[in-house]
Amino acid sequence: MYNTPLNPPTTEDAIYQLTHCSIKDTLSAIQPTDLHAVLRTVWPSLQLLHDDKAIDIIAAAIARTVQQVAVAQPMDADKVRRAAYFIWEDYRHLSIEDVMLCLKMGVKGQLTPFYGRLDAQVIYDWFHEYNIQRDEAARLELLRMMD
Repeated sequence: MYNTPLNPPTTEDAIYQLTHCSIKDTLSAIQPTDLHAVLRTVWPSLQLLHDDKAIDIIAAAIARTVQQVAVAQPMDADKVRRAAYFIWEDYRHLSIEDVMLCLKMGVKGQLTPFYGRLDAQVIYDWFHEYNIQRDEAARLELLRMMD
């Protein structure tokens, strides 16, 4: 049992999870609660992973999200993979936990609404908005630590 509020994974646990466990198991182990928790994560950024592995993880997270929402035209595997590539290109500094929290916030309507349409543009907009919120939360956390 990884990443519960009482038992967060160590960096070693996170690395083991990423290198030895299936993507499905890895995504199941990550249960982000909020931005403040994610900022203290031990999960490595996507840029530290092999490019294909990072894109595979993002694609699996997007595919899980697509399955959770009712839309007229769900994204097929090719569109999910292309969306994952676009996210990886511009947001590889995020951790896997960031990816999971961003998608969770998007589905819950805490980011750009998707109004029955979930495609690469909506998901990219979620990441753009999430990144802005994350930067602001990190700035505030840094200021709080300096006081």
